[in-house]
Amino acid sequence: MMYIKPHYVREIFTDEGTVVLFNPINAKIAEISSKITPEYKNYSLKGVYDIKNDLLINNFFVSEDMPLDESKIMQDAINAVVNSNYLHLIIMPTEKCNFRCVYCYETYAKGKMDISIARGIVEYVRKEIKNYKGLIVSWFGGEPLLALDIMEYISKELIGICRNNRKTYYADITTNGYFLTLDVMEKLYNIRVFTFQITLDGGSETHDKQRVLCNGGKTFEVITNNIINITNNYRKKFLKITLRTNLTNEIMDNSIEEYLEFVKENFANDNMIDLRFRIAWEGNDTVENKDIYIDSNTQAYQKIYSLLRNLNGLNYYGDFSELLVGGGVCYAAKKNDYAIGSDGLIYKCTVHFDDEKNKIGYVSRDGSFNIDENKLNYWIKTESISDKCLSCTSKISCLGIGCPYNCGERLSCNAVSTQEEMILCLVAKDERYSIQIHSL
Repeated sequence: MMYIKPHYVREIFTDEGTVVLFNPINAKIAEISSKITPEYKNYSLKGVYDIKNDLLINNFFVSEDMPLDESKIMQDAINAVVNSNYLHLIIMPTEKCNFRCVYCYETYAKGKMDISIARGIVEYVRKEIKNYKGLIVSWFGGEPLLALDIMEYISKELIGICRNNRKTYYADITTNGYFLTLDVMEKLYNIRVFTFQITLDGGSETHDKQRVLCNGGKTFEVITNNIINITNNYRKKFLKITLRTNLTNEIMDNSIEEYLEFVKENFANDNMIDLRFRIAWEGNDTVENKDIYIDSNTQAYQKIYSLLRNLNGLNYYGDFSELLVGGGVCYAAKKNDYAIGSDGLIYKCTVHFDDEKNKIGYVSRDGSFNIDENKLNYWIKTESISDKCLSCTSKISCLGIGCPYNCGERLSCNAVSTQEEMILCLVAKDERYSIQIHSL
């Protein structure tokens, strides 16, 4: 029997003479040995594959006699992602922060959430949870751990509501990690916060220049001691920590090698720790030193992934997950995703807080979300995917949506798509997650 490769299955011929295959629908990735690459390449040129390997057939190909309707697959994915049957609340228990990071776009004007707003959120979930399969809560700020008591109150109430209604509950947090002691970790675990994103901006010197306390103090040592203490002494089921790095010129020029060596020394082969790299956002007009921003995004990522290829045992699966079906679609494009400010304002996006079209409503004390449907509809993209997107090999990730704020009349690709080939080639080398193919 002859087989064909769906268009959405990525096929990368590497400089090392291997082939990387990636199926974003079933999350399978494989590396084909260089010994059989010439034979495989002949099939690829013809577009029809005469293969016998069940691992290849079952994970990456379809029968020539049963072609897929890829446009329908795309549209079904758009509908499923945009109209997800999970309720996702991004909650800011405070918009104050103990840091003053040089590139931060937030104003810190609003303080801790009043208990009446917290009760309004709880009552909304109590009334609406029956309409969803489950609830996802993302804690954001400011620095959310400055309002841990509000987090605990809301969490315990929402967990109870979901339990009583037999709905799933999941929570994550974006935190600077400064207050993340073992005692605080225990409290967070007890309210089912299992996934953490903590930023480390390179080695100690660059981090302490970019991520400073309100009083100008250093933060790297406190944060890293907290993380190391957790990985050494708090091994709990489901826990994941993503170490995010906001790349700047100074990091790339002065400390990226030092940082990767630090990560390797402390977290190699630790599945609790995951790495994520992003270019520091350039949208903050208040930044005094614009020279911090990366000169060439492509060169920065090429350098990062070139260095990572020589470091075994590190995980990059946060980025990898964004290449799966709908993984590159921003939460702001999803109908049932809401960001709630500490004052009860409801947003779709956690970046453009001052834009009026982002202020889509407010939380009432009685548990109502008062939503401006016209503003909401600005963010929700459900129309058919454009012809240009249909021809893109990364289409299944961003679904032609990407960032709804930026797209307007133009295409706005997922940020990770520019790194896709580098990420896939890196993950394919890891035999913990990749299928190694030695025969066709």
